[in-house]
Amino acid sequence: MTDRQADTRTDGRTNTERRAVKISRRDRQTTKNQVMESLYKLKNANAHFQQLSVTHDMTKNERFEIQKKVEEAKQKERKRRGNTSGG
Repeated sequence: MTDRQADTRTDGRTNTERRAVKISRRDRQTTKNQVMESLYKLKNANAHFQQLSVTHDMTKNERFEIQKKVEEAKQKERKRRGNTSGG
């Protein structure tokens, strides 16, 4: 196999192009969590695999809800620090 053959996929695109891999909704949530929790292992992997980028795929509503919860947590923390620093 030549280098050119190794870099070309059957659909004609090259391996240098970014492409997404998605864990389908049919898979259990625990499978997704196991994958996400194991990603730290890529730091010690072959250089080819160290370039992988993995993120949660969320809808706009899910992103909004998470942003809202993060902001609420920040406000709680600010309030807590304000109460303890004056004391």
